[in-house]
Amino acid sequence: MTTTCVLIEFHLCCSAQQYEAIVEEAAPRVNEVPGLVSKLWWLDREALRAGGVYVFGDRAAAQQYVDGALVATLRDSSFCKNVQTRVMDLLDVSPHQSEPESVADAVPSTTPGSAPSSDEESPSDTERFVHQVLGDLSSTMTGVMLSLGHRLGFYEALAVHGPLTSVQLAERTHVAERYAREWLHQQRAAGYLSYDAPTCRFALTSGAAPVLAVADSPVFLPPAFEIAASVWADERRLAEAFRSGAGIGWGEHDGRLFCGCARFFGSAYTANLTDSWLPALQGVAEKLERGARVADVGCGHGVSTALMARAFPASTFVGVDIHAESIDHARRNIEELGLSDRVAFNCASATDYDGPNYDLICFMDSFHDMGDAVEAARYAAQRLAPGGCVMLVEPTAAERAEDNQGPLAALNYAASTALCTPSALCHRGGIALGAQAGPRALREALAQGGLTRFRVAAQTPFHMVIEAR
Repeated sequence: MTTTCVLIEFHLCCSAQQYEAIVEEAAPRVNEVPGLVSKLWWLDREALRAGGVYVFGDRAAAQQYVDGALVATLRDSSFCKNVQTRVMDLLDVSPHQSEPESVADAVPSTTPGSAPSSDEESPSDTERFVHQVLGDLSSTMTGVMLSLGHRLGFYEALAVHGPLTSVQLAERTHVAERYAREWLHQQRAAGYLSYDAPTCRFALTSGAAPVLAVADSPVFLPPAFEIAASVWADERRLAEAFRSGAGIGWGEHDGRLFCGCARFFGSAYTANLTDSWLPALQGVAEKLERGARVADVGCGHGVSTALMARAFPASTFVGVDIHAESIDHARRNIEELGLSDRVAFNCASATDYDGPNYDLICFMDSFHDMGDAVEAARYAAQRLAPGGCVMLVEPTAAERAEDNQGPLAALNYAASTALCTPSALCHRGGIALGAQAGPRALREALAQGGLTRFRVAAQTPFHMVIEAR
């Protein structure tokens, strides 16, 4: 006797908790599917993949389900992407049973989570890994589409005027309709847009506008893809560095890196620096309000320096960076803001910037980039005024490398491999802490430099703020 099952698998674009709520709401409709004998839904929380096994009395009913409205709605849903379906016959080999003991027992070896039947790598493991890498490839290509959508003003138009048809989007952004249409469907397939088939109109999915369309949002992410683009452009140079062990200077990277970093990190600094991070340091905000001297080491385009200067008009600030072009950009920006009387920018390293008696010395996502972080800490300790402190803003990381797991850790390690570690290795010392150094390594480097009092003063999902004295 044979029955037929439908295997469905997809990648989640929402949290596991949100998916569970969706499943609970969908269950009554699925139970009414004609010919359905039983169903089993599964969820891989770590990989953010999910799916189901649906058993039907005959193949026709199974195929009708795959071709029907429920599966079509699933493919168009914003909570998932890369929906894969398979229709398979199940064989009942037991003379005493008309059905398998459980759906899980009947699922063939290609179903996610099935155990290998021999010492060889099971097909299901390979298939799962193929899906993982294809997901990464899809994300890479989607990143290019995201960058285009940002550059061409598509997301802003959809946020302000949406839902829109491809014709309406093309008219509002002055692009060719055929390109707009293909881009819109790519974004729909990726889960960034929802689609109303009767009206052919597209809209940003719930929660997408602050991430994709609102430039002053603390979670605005398109500038990060400029950083990714710069890494791709430098891939050949990076491969050479792997082989030789040489470093790559910060200023030697593709030019998109510098603006991308300023805008990407600037979103986090704007949201947190003056309102929560500085007040978390013991007595620092009060000093800044009265009037203090501040050095911002590795300041880049000076975004963090300018934010502090605007928030604390009684204080004076010096931003330093080894990249001359970034310093020139910072100077132009501070002149436009009318703050050049209290803010100066100098091209200098972490061990030769001018001036003693700083009340606060900041390393904003830069301490781990130093060739010799211990010497940077020692130099900072020597230039602190009595009662002054050093603030590090560093990517959130665990104490042990093996505990850094998941998409954010993978992103940070990639950036560290391509940008932070090469930058450190091209300078004297070559300690190269890396962007996932973690509190223990940072504490040791600071202590060796003479800053023995260490405290994690604040933390977000992306950053940890360290106070050292």
